[in-house]
Amino acid sequence: MERTVTRRLPEADSMARWLVEVAAVALFYYLTARLGLGLAFANKNVTAIWPPTGIAVAALVLLGTRVWPGIAIGAFTANLANGASVDIALGFSVGNTLAPLLAASLLRRISFHPRLDRMVDVAGLAGIGTASMLVSSTLGASILAVTGGLGGGSYWSVWSTWWVGDSLGVLLFAPLVLVFLSTPLSESRLRTRPVEAAVCLVITGVAGYFILTSSLPIQFLVFPFVAWAALRFFQLGATATMLLVCTISVWATVNGFGPHLDYSPTLRLVSLDLFNGALAVSALLLAAVSEERATAMRRLHQSAQHLEHEITLRTKQLAEANTELKNEVAVRGATEEALRRQTLEYESILRAISDLGEGAVVVDMSTRRIRYANDAYCRITGYGLEELQAFDSYLAVLTPEARLRTDQTTLSIDEAGSTSAFGEAAVLTKDGQEVPVDWASSRVRFGRAELSIGVVRDATERKRKLSLVEAARDAAQAASRAKGEYLSRLSHELRTPLTVIMGYSDLLSAGELPTQERSHIDAIMRSAEHLLSLVNDVLDIARIEAGQETLVLTPIDAVLLCKEAVNMMASVAHRSGVSLTCDVDGVQCMVKGDRKRLLQVLLNLISNGVKYGGQSVEVSVRQADAGTARIFVSDTGRGLSKAEQVLLFQPFQRLGAERRGSEGTGLGLALSKALVEGMGGSIGLTSGRSGTTFWITLAADTPVSADGTGRPVAEQQARRTSSNGARRGLSVLHIEDNPMMTEFVESLCRAREGVHLQNAMLGRMGVELAQASKPDVIFLDGHLPDIDGTEVLRLLKADPLTRGIPVVILSADATSARVAQLIKLGASKYLTKPIRAQAFFDALDEVGARGGERDLTAPTPA
Repeated sequence: MERTVTRRLPEADSMARWLVEVAAVALFYYLTARLGLGLAFANKNVTAIWPPTGIAVAALVLLGTRVWPGIAIGAFTANLANGASVDIALGFSVGNTLAPLLAASLLRRISFHPRLDRMVDVAGLAGIGTASMLVSSTLGASILAVTGGLGGGSYWSVWSTWWVGDSLGVLLFAPLVLVFLSTPLSESRLRTRPVEAAVCLVITGVAGYFILTSSLPIQFLVFPFVAWAALRFFQLGATATMLLVCTISVWATVNGFGPHLDYSPTLRLVSLDLFNGALAVSALLLAAVSEERATAMRRLHQSAQHLEHEITLRTKQLAEANTELKNEVAVRGATEEALRRQTLEYESILRAISDLGEGAVVVDMSTRRIRYANDAYCRITGYGLEELQAFDSYLAVLTPEARLRTDQTTLSIDEAGSTSAFGEAAVLTKDGQEVPVDWASSRVRFGRAELSIGVVRDATERKRKLSLVEAARDAAQAASRAKGEYLSRLSHELRTPLTVIMGYSDLLSAGELPTQERSHIDAIMRSAEHLLSLVNDVLDIARIEAGQETLVLTPIDAVLLCKEAVNMMASVAHRSGVSLTCDVDGVQCMVKGDRKRLLQVLLNLISNGVKYGGQSVEVSVRQADAGTARIFVSDTGRGLSKAEQVLLFQPFQRLGAERRGSEGTGLGLALSKALVEGMGGSIGLTSGRSGTTFWITLAADTPVSADGTGRPVAEQQARRTSSNGARRGLSVLHIEDNPMMTEFVESLCRAREGVHLQNAMLGRMGVELAQASKPDVIFLDGHLPDIDGTEVLRLLKADPLTRGIPVVILSADATSARVAQLIKLGASKYLTKPIRAQAFFDALDEVGARGGERDLTAPTPA
């Protein structure tokens, strides 16, 4: 395995990390080599301790044999720096690399623990480490002998010194690196006993200095201090103190101190190395024995705790088993009693089913077969009880479709874990007839059996009544649709003549007229506007009753809306001599409603106040509570009796106002009530002998910041004398079947210079004219005799020739849904009949500017 890792190095790890590791090993090897060469005795290439050997063995064990290039590089550069020639330095580096490689490989084979927490690890490091150094010492001494570098010493003297120095490097430096790098700080006693560790190290250093610098042979006195560190701090303490003591011993000997000076240099080296080696092996073995003992004690304690836990658990289990046995005996007795009661209950259920007027059946869900059925169920199916019990499944009496549907329902109940269900099915009777039935079932347990008790009812009569209800509903829906179509047609037929009347009046009033004729025109306009108001009220009431009115609820600034309504009615009140005021100073109130319709209600209430309310009318807004707000319209006129108040909101009730010459239909308040209630609010009044106050209650809304909320909407009645955006030579196509409306539009177009008008009485004719002439603008009626205006718009927008022509809808249908539908289909603008002349000119200027070629200006009225 080692050979495989070494050979496939670039694949086993990233190249960058490998280079960093190799460089670090080479650097540390070189630095420790310089330290070891400083301790050379007789030969400058042979030292008392060779620390790089320990660094190399530790690096190969921790990082793997892949870092051997770092060892080779470090050894080569160190020997080269020591003055060796290139070939000799290369030879030394081969030995210095092979010896640690051999040691690391052999240590891996014996499952070596880098923490040295076992005696076998210490023995393996000492034995394999020192034996492997024979390679480097033999190769190194042989190179010196061949090259004449022994320096007067004998081969064996140099060889032994080399071997002892490399071996001590393994024994002293390899354990230090291995232990410190492989022992987690959380498992180290240095973390739990830092003070004792520091004291031990200081005392060992001081005592070692005095003992090992003495000329007396008392070196053995340092052993108790090293033993203290080994016993208390295991391998971390042992490696630290033995390295400290050996360092002091070597320093003292090199500098002429200590008990080893009485010998020759060679014997001095041997004596020093033997002392250091014995100290290192003794400290490592003692630490390993201590750690093994501590580990054994820890495991013994854990085993004792586990055994105690098991005994407690087994005792508890035996007690529980004894209790369960007693309970089982009690439960068995209770089960027998429950079984007896269930049998009685089952028999009572069967008796109840037998007497039940509806069909009833009992099914065993384990076999899905019928166990019992009453007479009513047998009459529904046409089978006898024995025949039903002979079927393989209770589903056999159903039609194939009902069988599949009921089976799926049963599976769904099983998956959901439910106990009850209901549904519809069809029974195939014995004589082949299909009978619709309603069924409901509930599951119960009797002992180990799971039963489903079902009730079945003949649904023939219910189905017949349901079909009658559905037919009535369809008829009501058809009537509602017919009513809607009638309202749409009625709106069209009423508004179209009004468009002609009001349009011609606009054209006439724009010119120079005598005073009497102008008064006649004004009378026509007032009557037409009054008629339009009546038509709008009637149609609004009809739409609301038909459920066709759509209200768009948005946040509304009630204060601004009241001010707008007062401003719009100010001139009417002034002409009538009525004081109209708005008391909203300092009030901030938002309500939720349809802005257009709420303004319509306010205008109606203020108009009534001006007509019937005496000398003054006041509009105010108040926050009713946390969730609602109220708008008040108060007057100082004659009060209303209780009987009058009851009739006030009913359609066509004017309470005698017609006798006083006041215009109206009596629909205003009825329409207001329907609109307010459609917004989710309410409307009412309080009245006494003098004065009446109408109030509107709506849901309050949080204030919003919207630039256009509550802005007064002023209708622009002034006729423009010129149009900057219009163009000359504008071609217009008018698709309309009403001759009066056609003539009116012709009159409007004649009033504008350069407008060329084409008319089409039918929808398909209009489409063909548009395809042929490609007009700049198309005015399209919503109701045509051959095809609806909606279909005409679709045809125009579907044809590439006419798709880009702007289309303005002229329709009497003012519902928001209809407007939104046609705008979505591609209409550029939607004008609701009756159409005023200025509205027509505005649309012509706005939309015609997109398709015309020349400027178009309106002529000055004659």
